Amino acid sequence: MAWFSVQGSALASLVGGLALTAWAAQWAAGVAESEARHEFTQAAAIRVLQLKERLDAYEGVLRGLQGFFAGSADVDRDEFRRYVVRLGLGTRLPGVQVVGFARRVPLSGRESYVESVASDRRLADHGYPRFAIRPAGDRPEYLVIEYTEPARGNEAAFGFDLLSERARRSAAERARAKGLPAATEPVTLVQETGSQASFLLMLPIYRNDARMVTADERQDAFAGVVYAAFRMGDLARGVYGDDVGRLDLTVDDAILTCDSGTIATWAVALAAPSQGSNALLATGSYADPSWITSLSAAKLTGSIGIASGGTGAPDAATARTNLGLAIGTDVQA
Repeated sequence: MAWFSVQGSALASLVGGLALTAWAAQWAAGVAESEARHEFTQAAAIRVLQLKERLDAYEGVLRGLQGFFAGSADVDRDEFRRYVVRLGLGTRLPGVQVVGFARRVPLSGRESYVESVASDRRLADHGYPRFAIRPAGDRPEYLVIEYTEPARGNEAAFGFDLLSERARRSAAERARAKGLPAATEPVTLVQETGSQASFLLMLPIYRNDARMVTADERQDAFAGVVYAAFRMGDLARGVYGDDVGRLDLTVDDAILTCDSGTIATWAVALAAPSQGSNALLATGSYADPSWITSLSAAKLTGSIGIASGGTGAPDAATARTNLGLAIGTDVQA
């Protein structure tokens, strides 16, 4: 009987020890997870701020161009080029593919407009004899990319009608109606040679002598847009520098509306390692884009955008791995 009592005590001790060990391991994992989530929260907030500040800076560039057009009877190709070159965007604000101007052209003025651009010799001795509005076809009006800087590498955009494609047309129409910056949802640039997703940020240009109090007046006074185009991989490298090897920046379409119209809110969401759910970690704001931007490490660690996105982590182990990659720290189960 004593032997069985000793055996039972040993078994109880073993079971108790295993239970205690399991509890301690779970507690340690919870502590590690909590610390890792805290570190990621801080890192995500910093990255949200970095991206927002860079986009604000690009918007400032476009507002400067908007003022340049407002202060000139007409901005020609050489004046546009010299203005943008002086900004030194390649070194001061890397990450933009091209800054450009697209002009509104009514169908009735299409032929004379094409002839005018084709004969423009300010930067080309022989003009642009092969210039044409693309895609071809009769449409009530066109929004034609006329100036691009840099021109080299963006030749395919020259002559492209922004109103011919739904995402670009939607952004242009919002900018035109509201007089505010607008961004496209994800697009593929016509000059894209790889596989990067891109987006355009636009600001409207109006006739200098026009009244623009109402939406109808802005519609009538609309002369075109100045825009910046961003390839997401290039933007990530420009904003995040050495971190870009661990990050993936993509664009997903989303729209958030309220009584006053379309608004934009940023949110950072993370896969919770314990159950793979989303947790809101950081917020910010930006002016009227209808897109969300996802920031991820490995498969997915988080997203920045109008609404929190999915996690991409199928299980807790993968979520922990992704989280560890995001913050540069091992997260143990």
